[in-house]
Amino acid sequence: MHPVYPMDGHILPVIYSWHLGIEFNKLAGSYRGALDPAKFWVAWDRGLQTTGDTFAADFTLWDHVEEPFEDVREAFGVVPLDIRHAASSEGAVAGVDYHPIA
Repeated sequence: MHPVYPMDGHILPVIYSWHLGIEFNKLAGSYRGALDPAKFWVAWDRGLQTTGDTFAADFTLWDHVEEPFEDVREAFGVVPLDIRHAASSEGAVAGVDYHPIA
């Protein structure tokens, strides 16, 4: 894995390749049409701006489950989402249970 940017260096190319219809192996397959690149990068940028770290050693999900969602977003520095960039079920993969919550 890339020591500084593991997501950028290893995971993003796989995500994009899968969505571009490039099949790495038969098990994973591939797909086209489910990714909105502009919305993806808005989500990526929002993630970069957050201040909370759910991978931190001291993070416990159960400490937050009773908190109102907006309070958790504020505590973690989640930037508000412009509705134009919200997820949509339009063009969702057939047969997949799709419930956007962006």
